[in-house]
Amino acid sequence: MYQVMPFRIQVLIFLCGLFNNFAYVVSLSAAKIIFSTEIVSSHTHRKAHTVVSQVLFYADGPAFIAQFCAPFLLKIITYNKRILILSILCTSSLLLIGFNEESTGFYSKYFSIVGIILTSIMFGFGESTFYSLWSSFPKKAIGCFAAGTGAAGIVGSGVFDILLRMFGLKTTLIILASFGII
Repeated sequence: MYQVMPFRIQVLIFLCGLFNNFAYVVSLSAAKIIFSTEIVSSHTHRKAHTVVSQVLFYADGPAFIAQFCAPFLLKIITYNKRILILSILCTSSLLLIGFNEESTGFYSKYFSIVGIILTSIMFGFGESTFYSLWSSFPKKAIGCFAAGTGAAGIVGSGVFDILLRMFGLKTTLIILASFGII
């Protein structure tokens, strides 16, 4: 039997998908800027590929591990606590990347990598959390969430680009970190 789901619920589920992947897109966009000085100063094509590969590894590896471990954790952690954990991970990761953008010290790059790793964990754990939640809703819920995750790439990179042009990287990431609090 087909269950009707109110439009406002569909929009809220779409927004959950959007916000779950939003920080992931923003952190990857910021990583390209943060590590661009290393790529430009390397003078070799091979070094540039190595830096990009490292960033992608740090962005996808922890997400895979989080998604692999999530089924074991989802039974012990309530949904309210999971959402709180996701909010903390989102906010702290963007702030960590943002506050280290202008630093030139030895540890600056490593704090940014930790920020990317936290975003990756948030992304992987968030997907597992929300897909398990939406499985108890009508089938349309999973489609709404998936549409939101897809829109995150366009919306996240678009908002990031606009704010970056207006405020610079550090301020942009601090502004976007507030989305984790919401």
